[in-house]
Amino acid sequence: MAIGMEGSAMRRLTELPEPEGEPKRNYNVRTSTPWGIAQTATYVTPGIVRYSTASHGGYHISAGLLREMPEYMQTADVYANGREGWFEEDAAWSLVVLAFPRFFKLQTRLDALETVRHYYPKVYEEFCKPV
Repeated sequence: MAIGMEGSAMRRLTELPEPEGEPKRNYNVRTSTPWGIAQTATYVTPGIVRYSTASHGGYHISAGLLREMPEYMQTADVYANGREGWFEEDAAWSLVVLAFPRFFKLQTRLDALETVRHYYPKVYEEFCKPV
């Protein structure tokens, strides 16, 4: 059931169905990330991977998906530089979720909206404009 006015951000986030199944996790990964060598990788969908290292982590999105992401989200964070596709786990993760909400569960989408509201108020304002 969708919540909010037609065209609103809340409506866009809540009208999507829940994704089916759980993302595949790999514990034998040695990918280099901005936070060190990854210990695990969770494959959300082709082109979106969540990496965890011994100390930190975050999402990496493919160049193709990065081009689909709104420019104002690509440049909102130090890792979201519009070229590399890295989004750290403390706050920038929320940009990935809001850019590609169809791949994430409803509660994750709502958490992402709140995180963006708190950490990236200009992105929140742009995202929440009615379409």
